[in-house]
Amino acid sequence: MADLALIVPKIENRAIVDITATFFLIGFGIKSAIFPLYFWLPSSYHTPPSAVAAIFGGLLTKVGIYALFRVFTLIFIPNEFIRNLFVILAILTILTGAFGMLIKTNVRRIFSYLIVCHIGFMIGGLGMYSKLALLGAVFYLIHDIMVKTNLFLIAGLIRQMRGSMDLKKLGGLYGEYPKISLLIAIVLFSLAGIPPLSGFWAKIYLLQGAFQTEHYFYAGALILGSFMTLFVIAKFWSEVFWKKLPEPDMIEDKFKDLIGIRKIALILPICILAASSLYIGLNAESIIQVADRISSEMLNTEPYIQAVLGK
Repeated sequence: MADLALIVPKIENRAIVDITATFFLIGFGIKSAIFPLYFWLPSSYHTPPSAVAAIFGGLLTKVGIYALFRVFTLIFIPNEFIRNLFVILAILTILTGAFGMLIKTNVRRIFSYLIVCHIGFMIGGLGMYSKLALLGAVFYLIHDIMVKTNLFLIAGLIRQMRGSMDLKKLGGLYGEYPKISLLIAIVLFSLAGIPPLSGFWAKIYLLQGAFQTEHYFYAGALILGSFMTLFVIAKFWSEVFWKKLPEPDMIEDKFKDLIGIRKIALILPICILAASSLYIGLNAESIIQVADRISSEMLNTEPYIQAVLGK
């Protein structure tokens, strides 16, 4: 990649370079689930076991985002058209994910559309291509890996406790499992970006980057996506934790009958990831320092190239 970073700018036929860059955008765009290439994600993430879905939700789309960051800051430095295209795709991705999650009643399908919505936050940071925007996108990437992994673990736990992931068949979890419910609330607040938790700081930098580069439509989409996320999370909490069970006789609570070590095995990963989200939010300064260095190296790739090639 360091070698390509030196060779590609010297190619005289820029049309070939732009076409190649577009193919990379399409390929990694499918991987990242950006608009309109997200079609595979909501129909697949609800299918595998929750432990597998947690790995998918936390890492697979983020690999695509990471690849876009690397390729379009090192090999194909985006021109104004490509940057604007990234921002437009980010806005459409945010809106598609936000409106998609409003109409779903299956817990994991809701979380799948949340992934799509928040992918748009990070793509917009790349499209604005400023230090603040890239800092916010990198920060959000770190936060998103932790939270989205935890969401699908939580979905699996809810299934163990109720035997279903349909919101219409759920309810009463707070009254029966108050401590676990409060633990889950930390994760949901982090996802919604409630200050001072992890999602809040990343959005602040993305908004600052949007106003600095005068991408006001992206700023509006970011704010709208955040409020719709908060609305969906509030609805999810109300339906799953506060609402009374519609049919108490239909409950299949497999969690209650588990031995202690099995219960710990289900709860401990959620606790660790929730603690990680808390750490990212409450110790944001250290994460910002890391993200700041990464964003600086994205914009100035010479030290990386010299380190790799030794020249």
